[in-house]
Amino acid sequence: MDHSSARAPGACHPVRMRRRGIVIALSAALLAGIGVVGYTTVLPAWQCRRGSELVEADRLGLDLRQSQGLNTTGAVTDVVAALEDNGPFGGLSSGTVVAPWNAASVIAVDDGVLLASGSGSTGNSFAGAVLSLDPASGSVRWARGYDGYAPGGGQVGEDIVTLVLPEDRTAAVSALDARTGRWSACTWVGTNTEHGFAPTLATARIPETSEILLAQDVDDDPDLSLTRMTPGTGDVAWTVPMTGLPSADDLTVLGGAAVLSRFNERDIDYTVGLNLANQGTDTRTVAAFSTADGSPLWRYPAEEDPSSPVISTVLGASDTGRGTLVLTTMTTPDLDSVTADTVRWDLVGVDPRTGEPRWTIEIPYGARASLTGDTLLYSSGPGDLHGLDVTTGAELWTLAHEADEWFQTNRAVTLGTQILVPTNAEDLWLVDAATGTGTRTEMPDGVYSFTITDTSIVVGVETYTDGDALLLFDRADPVA
Repeated sequence: MDHSSARAPGACHPVRMRRRGIVIALSAALLAGIGVVGYTTVLPAWQCRRGSELVEADRLGLDLRQSQGLNTTGAVTDVVAALEDNGPFGGLSSGTVVAPWNAASVIAVDDGVLLASGSGSTGNSFAGAVLSLDPASGSVRWARGYDGYAPGGGQVGEDIVTLVLPEDRTAAVSALDARTGRWSACTWVGTNTEHGFAPTLATARIPETSEILLAQDVDDDPDLSLTRMTPGTGDVAWTVPMTGLPSADDLTVLGGAAVLSRFNERDIDYTVGLNLANQGTDTRTVAAFSTADGSPLWRYPAEEDPSSPVISTVLGASDTGRGTLVLTTMTTPDLDSVTADTVRWDLVGVDPRTGEPRWTIEIPYGARASLTGDTLLYSSGPGDLHGLDVTTGAELWTLAHEADEWFQTNRAVTLGTQILVPTNAEDLWLVDAATGTGTRTEMPDGVYSFTITDTSIVVGVETYTDGDALLLFDRADPVA
């Protein structure tokens, strides 16, 4: 299971899942995925009930336990023993073991409610669910089960917006009332037929609104279309074609721009260049469109140079100051003979409104990079971690240690003025974002995600035998 992250300003730390070519990013601010062809059709809420219902927790095969009962699960007990009252972690508030699920992940934590989703074999017709939990006890306030593929989602206004992918029908963008789990509205994408293998469906929230953007395939059209809509009502403001963009694996909204990437940051490597060369495809793989009316704004790079193609993808976005979009780029002299030795890798800070680069930093081939808050991290080898200023690209600090372990920057999260950075050797580093000073603590095997709120740290744990668990620890430094 791949538990790496997606990016959006102000988002909870998300988890990204893969199944049958489908990608869904779970986040309070960003929803992204691979889905089906078609167009939008607004349905009354009652028609969304097919394949989904509010159910009692025991029908989902859940094993819900408060903290005093968690000693029955060994992997969870190890995590609690290692993290509780250690460094940034305070006492354990509650724990929820969602057996026999996998990919249990947090959608949002707000007003004393923990919203989570998960998937896996539950011993009945439901393949996934969205839960509303009481963080203090782990008890279920409401639960909605789904057939087909499990939903992902995030909070938009008063609703939880999910991507529903049934086995026998096309996908739907649905909105649930966060208080009750009941349907607010539903929008089918495409005709009501079995979707089979999925081309593109990607959604992203427009900041400070209750609207989202939806990128999707249009029947018999080689290019995608972009739709602005309100998922809580199903109202569609407009739909426009995105000429020259046949597919997308990522959608980011920043500074009035909807930025789409042909590839996800984790997927881009020199084999992408070979595929593009074989397909004879335009290598300008990042494109931006206006969130106001869908008109094209820019492509990166602005002009394609056949003698030195540049393949790009969005690494992250920061809304600090004028806003900065960070791209990972791969430059090679010849797409027909791409090798690791001939590829140049760069991090590029781009103006989201114009696509003009503000700074460029070359990094070693294979370096692992991520944007965490306003700090750009990359690790070029075992025991090596660099911190850059996202607005200028200037190096702030370098952290080095002797252990033969990689910093897993894709799993790093911001905790106040600190950054939590796991390694591949079951260690967890707490790094000062300004100075790079770091301290190390043990992190037991099985931890795959951290979600940070003002008062809590929610830790996702994969138990392998008993399903996944979500553990809610108090923060040692709660935000007033």
